[in-house]
Amino acid sequence: AMLLNTEISSSAGAGAAAGALVRVTADLDRHTLAFAVNDGSEVDSGVTLPSAVRPYALLCFEGDVLQFVET
Repeated sequence: AMLLNTEISSSAGAGAAAGALVRVTADLDRHTLAFAVNDGSEVDSGVTLPSAVRPYALLCFEGDVLQFVET
């Protein structure tokens, strides 16, 4: 399967836990999108992805980090 894992680490923010790790998995073969927070289980978003996607992330706080991980 063609998977794209994105890990976003938040350093601050109202209502957000500092140091939280959000894992986003886009399965381009199955056209699915799932999320997991910290070491939690993945939750399917219910979104059907189109055949072509572009990653986008809004990093609002100093120290926020985005990392793409090939799986």
